[in-house]
Amino acid sequence: MSVPLKNVSAETIEMALEKVFAEMHGKPVSVKIAELKFDPKQGRTDVAVSVWDDTTDDLFTGF
Repeated sequence: MSVPLKNVSAETIEMALEKVFAEMHGKPVSVKIAELKFDPKQGRTDVAVSVWDDTTDDLFTGF
């Protein structure tokens, strides 16, 4: 079971996701969190992100 993140900035989450996606993609990527929606009743947060390949500036659609 995962541990909830408390007091973590969006920038910290974006940097962590960039590392994961770059490893999967094999190239540097950028990540921008578009939306965070917290549902206290469900105890969950839905995250909408944009990921793009830093080498081409095109949106990365490999995932």
